[in-house]
Amino acid sequence: RKRHDVGMEIATSTDEGTENGADAADAPPAPSRTYRLREEEDAAAGMRRAILGRLEKATERLSDADEEGDAQAEAIHGARKDLKKARAALRLIREELGEKTFRRENRALRDAARLLSASRDAEVKLATLDALVTDAGDGPPAAALWREALAADRDRIVGGGEGDQTGAAVAAIEEVAARAPEWRIHHDGWKLLAPGLDTAYSEGREAFAALGDSPSFEAVHELRKRGKDLWYQVRLLRDAWEPVLDATAEEIHDFTELLGDHHDLAVLAEDLAERTPVDATQRDTLRKLIEARQAELLDQAGVAGQRIYAEKPKAFGRRMHAYWRAWRNGHQGGPGATSGPDGGTRRPGPVHHHGRRGDRRRACDRERACRDGPLPPGADGCRGCGASVVASSPSSTSARTFSCASTAARSSRAF
Repeated sequence: RKRHDVGMEIATSTDEGTENGADAADAPPAPSRTYRLREEEDAAAGMRRAILGRLEKATERLSDADEEGDAQAEAIHGARKDLKKARAALRLIREELGEKTFRRENRALRDAARLLSASRDAEVKLATLDALVTDAGDGPPAAALWREALAADRDRIVGGGEGDQTGAAVAAIEEVAARAPEWRIHHDGWKLLAPGLDTAYSEGREAFAALGDSPSFEAVHELRKRGKDLWYQVRLLRDAWEPVLDATAEEIHDFTELLGDHHDLAVLAEDLAERTPVDATQRDTLRKLIEARQAELLDQAGVAGQRIYAEKPKAFGRRMHAYWRAWRNGHQGGPGATSGPDGGTRRPGPVHHHGRRGDRRRACDRERACRDGPLPPGADGCRGCGASVVASSPSSTSARTFSCASTAARSSRAF
């Protein structure tokens, strides 16, 4: 269904008093900033609210932090994460926003994050070197000298006027937030969310397949970015089936952390190549430690990636859509309701069975699926939604596994 600027009033409400001069305490509460779509809101309102919530939180962190020290470092780290979440949410509704609007807002938030990157990058180099030496048990003596140089770089950056950059970043973020009420969001429900989620999964799957045996720095970094998009987007949708999608999001997060550690080591290796005061022999030893650790990380990421991107994009999309429909039906339509193509509620009709040549008919048991959760591949259950497959006639033999995208039990192939 089409809507014009869905949810704008909800997403931009304030704590202003009424025309009769009521206290702020009598005014409606401010919108939640939680980074998840909630049961009581439509998708369009929820997306606008979630994005605005991250932008507001980022500006608060940066405005309230001390000008130097650990507080500022923590504020910058938190703000950069908020901006990543906002950009992933923008990508989820990219098709609806239109390319011009998306590119403008994404570019503005990307540039704001870059203004905050210098001190954070210096801090990450230090932490990466510490972890590398700790994992190695005993690094070469030059590691201590290198660490001193990295710490000096960090301190120089933090004390060199980063506050000015922080102020510019805050101004840029506030400009995006001010434009948010003008974003034209016409659609709602799954039709709003599906294109962006399909893109995130498909592009991540393609990037994973393109790694090869000796992936470049750029290839690993691209996969990490696409994995981050999918992680944040699954988190936005996790209430559709929280026990399953929370676990899924955690697996994707672990996967992106492995790729992130690989990226940090690559940046550290670039820094090492420029450290001429470090003895050449010891520099070679450190380089080999970095390469060995990167190989371990890629091995672990390869196993995780095979699981995360096991499904074909269409199958992944159907499964996520099924979770969304079941969630929205349970909230909007009561027990037994089904949904239309956009996730709208529809009252149930006759039970649909699927079978083979009319002699063995089977149906998904929706209640048991909700109780027992999804089944692993190869188990006696639906490959798509995880529902148990039960016989609907005495003549049925042992249960087969079907692939289906909804608990309405649409017909599909046995495997």
